[in-house]
Amino acid sequence: MRVVIGMVAMIALVALAGCQDLKPLQNEIGSLKTQVSSLQSDIDGLKRAASTASQTLNETQRAAQAASNKADQALAAVQAVDQKVASTNEQMDRMFRRTVSK
Repeated sequence: MRVVIGMVAMIALVALAGCQDLKPLQNEIGSLKTQVSSLQSDIDGLKRAASTASQTLNETQRAAQAASNKADQALAAVQAVDQKVASTNEQMDRMFRRTVSK
């Protein structure tokens, strides 16, 4: 931004050196300053929005990681139950074979 202001000032000085009527140039410089100020405000707003978006992204990533951890825990619990069911079924099959073979 400062480079833009500097360039505008230099252009204005060069233009002023050759012009007798400075009022239009002063008005133009004032308009450019207003535009630069408005752009700076827009940039500041965009920086705030980007910061907020970044924070939201970080929170979402943490929530996703927590959900993934819970899903891993649930999967481990299901696998443990599945092993117990398989073990129980195997025991019942052995008991059934014993009673049939007698």
